Amino acid sequence: MLVGNAVEDGIVKTLLSRLHFVGWHIIGTQVPVGGSNPNWDGYLDLLMARNTETGWDKFVVEIKTKSGYGADLFWQKPEPSPEYMTQLGLYLRDLYHKGVTDHGIFLFVLLSDNHFGQLITINSQYDPKSDSIICTTADRMDGTSYTLETTLCLTGSLERWRVLDKHLANNTVPSGEYHYKYPLTQ
Repeated sequence: MLVGNAVEDGIVKTLLSRLHFVGWHIIGTQVPVGGSNPNWDGYLDLLMARNTETGWDKFVVEIKTKSGYGADLFWQKPEPSPEYMTQLGLYLRDLYHKGVTDHGIFLFVLLSDNHFGQLITINSQYDPKSDSIICTTADRMDGTSYTLETTLCLTGSLERWRVLDKHLANNTVPSGEYHYKYPLTQ
């Protein structure tokens, strides 16, 4: 996490803060987001805007790092984890309901011997009809682009949060949940 925070800080200060010359502007870093039902909060990495013909297009940038062999695998098949999608999805859901934006990107920085410093962006959108985050495309630094059809409904996470809030209020411990990565067979 320390390396990730240092990389994030460096990217914001040395790269993204200078994009105003091409029309991209940082509105804020470590922007607080959250809701009261359920009671959650967080800090998104960047809220940015780009000047378009129709006005200012705001979007969230969530910076993530991948290291070692995981970075090499991610270069081959860039797909965000459900945990990352939930995080960005909650941020976008909150900002959508506040009238700010429903668009976000992941900016993955790879830290491996084979792909050190390579960047991958994944475009994401919040869909209020299905209460889901949808990852649409992944763009690698070498110019290749991939179509993604990755969707994650946020309803389950929000319901789990409500259950945890009730347990905290009652000073009780919820039963553990375990989900197998792959369905069990006979």
